[in-house]
Order: sequence, then structure tokens, then C-alpha cells
Amino acid sequence: MASRFSFFFLLSLLVNTLLLIHAQNISTTTPVPPLQWINLSNLLQGSTRPPPLRDAALGYDENSRSLIIFGGISEGGFPQSQTFLLNLQTLSWSTPSPPATLKGTPPARSAVVSGSDFAASNRHGFIVIGGKGSDGKALSDVWEYDFINQFWSQVALSSGGPSARWGASGGIDIRVPPVSDPILPGPNNTFYLTGGFDGSTADSLSDVWSLKLSGTLSSNLPNSVSGSWDHVNIGNMPGRVDQAGTVVLQQIVATGGCDANISPTTSNTTCAKQDSFIINVQSQTNASPGSCPAPRVFVMLGTFNASLWQDSDGLARGEVAILDINTGIWTRTIPSGDPGSSVQFPSPREGATAISFSQALVGDSRNNSADTIIFGGQDLNGTFLSDVWLLRAYSGIVTASSPGFGNGQLQTGINADGSGVRVDFLTECASFVSQPSPTHVSSPSSTTTSPPSSGSISPTPQAPHSFDTSFSHKLLLPLSLVISLPVFLFFRWTQMTLEEGWIPNRHIVLLSLATIVGIAAYASVLPDLCSLLRRSPLRAQNETSTLKLLME
Repeated sequence: MASRFSFFFLLSLLVNTLLLIHAQNISTTTPVPPLQWINLSNLLQGSTRPPPLRDAALGYDENSRSLIIFGGISEGGFPQSQTFLLNLQTLSWSTPSPPATLKGTPPARSAVVSGSDFAASNRHGFIVIGGKGSDGKALSDVWEYDFINQFWSQVALSSGGPSARWGASGGIDIRVPPVSDPILPGPNNTFYLTGGFDGSTADSLSDVWSLKLSGTLSSNLPNSVSGSWDHVNIGNMPGRVDQAGTVVLQQIVATGGCDANISPTTSNTTCAKQDSFIINVQSQTNASPGSCPAPRVFVMLGTFNASLWQDSDGLARGEVAILDINTGIWTRTIPSGDPGSSVQFPSPREGATAISFSQALVGDSRNNSADTIIFGGQDLNGTFLSDVWLLRAYSGIVTASSPGFGNGQLQTGINADGSGVRVDFLTECASFVSQPSPTHVSSPSSTTTSPPSSGSISPTPQAPHSFDTSFSHKLLLPLSLVISLPVFLFFRWTQMTLEEGWIPNRHIVLLSLATIVGIAAYASVLPDLCSLLRRSPLRAQNETSTLKLLME
């Protein structure tokens, strides 16, 4: 439908959340449909089901009621070239049965741009563009799968197309009707592509391409589909790696991902960005809505660094964040879970793929809801997944002031009708958690090591402590100096007499009195000196150094 992350409204399923924020770009008054998660995994039948995959392509054909899964990366790390079909009427898995002469398939790949190509009776197919090949190199070819005859055909492309890349944002919104083109006759559909990564360089999101498809795809004309690329630069946007994207009418929406040339892993998501971009190809303009969801890798249930961001516990409760592309405002919601499943919500994951449809994709009452199906991915432990989840949007409206929908008990299974559904609204966006400044803590042994040699590096100087003394010390210290001065003068006067070895009787009394006064003067500061010596060695050293600085 609109790419590997195709939505008619942007669903950002967070994985560990948001924080205390300075600027809020969130609405708690926007009405949203009643939402519920339903686990389809145990309801599916057949032995030819896909293995655990991430970065696969996902599409849907209403005529055959077929869900298609192509490519992706296996748990062993190898790109795949297999195609799997899930009949949503019978809930059974199968593989294609092409004509004997049309058994070729696209080379193995992952992280493609994809979408459905429905053009009257000319084409009824599913497109994959580019991707990452089995040799680790980027691809630029285009292939189309025929839902009617179940075969693959390579699209003939005009020269001058985009460079090889994987992980680009783009696709198609099937609500846009095909058009007639004077150069390419017949009903034509347009796919969009922006950004991407070739293994070393990320293409800017301003690097926008459109692919116009024409021709007929059938078992009689298996090689007659052609494509023509057009290029336009829009704005001055950055490059992104592993971002999520979708197409809404003629607008490409990209959100999250990492800076150019930095590829994240399940153990390192610190590079993820919080910004989003809305690229209007028709008017050749772009806008960047305010940030709200936590920055993550792969918006669909993506991952991010929980030590840097918090999300009001949205991850654990299956949060769905909805972006209004007209106002740029986010709404964060917590859908109801699946009461019949041991796990009520899909686990956080990277590389999940999704497809949305304007009706229920499974069940008997198809006009009472719209469904989004999500497949696979890789969880926070590095485990690859093959589970299938349904996010059902029931016909109706809930708000923060009226979050309940339907009466009765919450239901499970494909025929759940919305009874007992309740949607909670989160009131804060995500923001960055302040990190403490790194501090140096000395090891216990550092206090017993020998002093550094003269050639060693001096430690960073610390601010001197104030020399805190008592009032009596401040009063008696200058007084003792004044009283001691006559003592020094007396000894100066009697110096020659002392050298002769005798003291006149008239000086004995004065000498004794001066000695007693001098001792008393220094004794007056003895209590404060003892107090200083009783202090901790570190403080005493700092105060002594301070005193030395003051004296110098």
C-alpha cells in the first residue's frame, strides 16, 4: 500500500518512551478511533509460513484477499528471496504457484521500498524497489509481483534513476487514482522514494524521486511493464538511516532514524533522532513537525535508548502515536490489548513491517473497522520474530474526556467488535533525560601511594578551602605579636651581655617577665592550633596551603 511502513495515518508505535519536556507538541483533545491490539499468530494455519524475519516487504490485494511477504533478513543474517502468501479469508499460509515458464524471482534483498500497483485491468501487482542484496551491496532494480498469476517480473527502467540504496522512505497511497500520461500511455501509478543508505553514505531526504509505472502485466505479457524516473530537490533536509516512512496522498512522511553514516544496532540506539519530516512532492515543499515521540529506530515498534529517554511507560502498554500531517500535532494513545493472548501487546522491535487498509482485513464485519497488520522484526534481545499482530481501529471516536467505546466485555479474535475498548491518552511528549556530569572518584589505594615524582603530571588544582578560625584566635593572634615585640627587643639589647656569660641583676627581673609574657602570648593561640591539627588530613592540608598562599 504505501511502503513497508504504510499507513493512512502515521502510526508510531514506540518502544520505550518519552520524557520531561520543555516544549510540548502533543494534543489530548484530538479525537481518535477506538484502538485495540489483537494477536493473530495462533489463529493462522499452514506449514509454509515464513521464518522469523526483519526488514521484509509487505503488501495486500483485496481481490484475492492475499497478504504478501517478500524478502527480509533471516535470523542467520542472510537476505531472503522467498515469497509467502497469507489468505486473510481462510487464515492459511501458502507459497506462489506461478506458470511453469515464469518461475523467476527477484534476487534476495531486504529493506526495500514497496507498495501495491493497481491500474484497472492492466496491472494488479506488488512493487519492490532497491534494497540491500545478499552481498551487502545496495540495489537499484525494480520488480513487480502479479497477484493474479503469482509470478515476478522485472520492470524495465528509463536511464537516469536514483542511485542504489536501501532503507529509503517512500511507496504509494493506493487511494490516489491512476492517471494517463502523454509519454507513458495507459493508467499510470506513481511511487515515491527519498533518502536511503548505500552502506557508506546516507542520501538526503531532500533527494526525492518519483517512479511512474505503465504497461500491462499478465502471463501473456510478462515483461511489458516499464518505469520512468523523475527527480526533484526539495528543501535542505538531512540524511537519515533506518528511519520509518510512509506515503499519504502525494506526501512522504519520514520520522526517526539515525544521522547520516551512522547505522544503529539493537544494542546501540543512542544515534536515533526525534525529528520528523513531511515532504509534499506535488507542491515541492517540506515541513518538520515538532518533536514528540521518543527518537527511535524503525518507528513501527522501534527501539531507542531507555537510559536517555522515558515514555511514561508507553512501551510496555503498546503505545500508538498518531501524527496529524495537516497541523503537525502528535497524539499519544494506549490502545486496549488482547484479552485472549498471553501477551496483550506486541513486544518492542526493530524492522517490523506493516500494511493498513480502510476496511477490516479479517473477520466477518469488514465495514465496522479499519485494520493494520504488523509482521516480524527483531526484539530488544536480538531475537527475530515471525508473529502477526492486528491493530484494529473501530468505527467511532474517543477522546481523553470520553475514552471508552462500546459496552460489555473486551473481546478477542478476528470478530472482535469493540466492546469494552478503552483508549488512554498520554499527556506528555518525550524529551531528553539529563545526564549527570562525569566525576572522578579516587580509589582507596590512591591515598596511600607515594607522592608523584617531579616529572609527573600535576593534578587538577582544587579551589582552596576558607581558613575558618575562632573569634579568640583572630583577637589574640595580633595581640600576641604586639606583646612579643618587646621580648625580641629586650633580647636584642642584652645580646652582648649574654655573650659575655653573665646577666646584670637589674635585667633578671625584666628577662623573666618578658619570657613569661612571650610564652603567654603564644599559649593564647595554642587551642586553635590543636583544633587545626585534629582536622582531617585533607582539610588540614588544604587550609595549610591556603594559609601559605595568603602568607606569600
